[in-house]
Amino acid sequence: AAAKAAGLAVAAHLRMLNPMNPDQLLLRQTQKISLRAMAEQNWQRRFKNFVLAEYGHVYLTEREEQRVALYVASTTDQAFYQAKGYVESVLKALGGKAKVNYNNVGQAIYEVKGLPVATVTPETWSEGSAAYAEIALVNLLQVWNPNVVFEQLPSYPGIELDISIAVAENKHFAEIRQCIIRAGKGLIQDVTVFDVFRGQDVALGHTALGLRLFLQAADRTLTMDEAEKLRNTVVSELSVKFGAQHRY
Repeated sequence: AAAKAAGLAVAAHLRMLNPMNPDQLLLRQTQKISLRAMAEQNWQRRFKNFVLAEYGHVYLTEREEQRVALYVASTTDQAFYQAKGYVESVLKALGGKAKVNYNNVGQAIYEVKGLPVATVTPETWSEGSAAYAEIALVNLLQVWNPNVVFEQLPSYPGIELDISIAVAENKHFAEIRQCIIRAGKGLIQDVTVFDVFRGQDVALGHTALGLRLFLQAADRTLTMDEAEKLRNTVVSELSVKFGAQHRY
């Protein structure tokens, strides 16, 4: 019933001979159903901005596969781009140069050397937005760069820095995030959206984004003076590349 409600082709699923209950009749071909159910429970319990992750198996008609799946829910309209950012970070960390294409339902399909390695799908959601992502480990391991160098986690504390910018509505968070990370020259470790606003005091056709930057150095504790200089650099780069206006 859950597979049919999710719009999946029930006839293409493998069937259990002796299921414990009717809901376990079909072997799953996606982790989306269980993750979405957990996401809805979290949402009902007032957890509004979260990411669920699961490593598990799916059962296609011809083989069994191991996959990593993510379900991103947000009070903003940026869940799809956040999910894309997570997937792209994994692919980059593993040394894969991925090509991304979009199908007619807006799903992002990532390929490395012609092999599909990940998908990110926008989900219908009652409030805000949600997205589902899957990473196919079998294909990813075939194109993984084994020469990736892993670094020790920093021993020094980080700093959170908030900025607000106004950008044209057609600008994507993934591109903005990439620009900020690059401007940080290794000191900006993460960028997240904590607020999205349209309306009074924001120009027509523009969106105000509240961005939280996480700054951290591997060899020292950053000073507030360094943080402010980084803020100015980021604001300048966003202005040049996206025409962004600094709000605060």
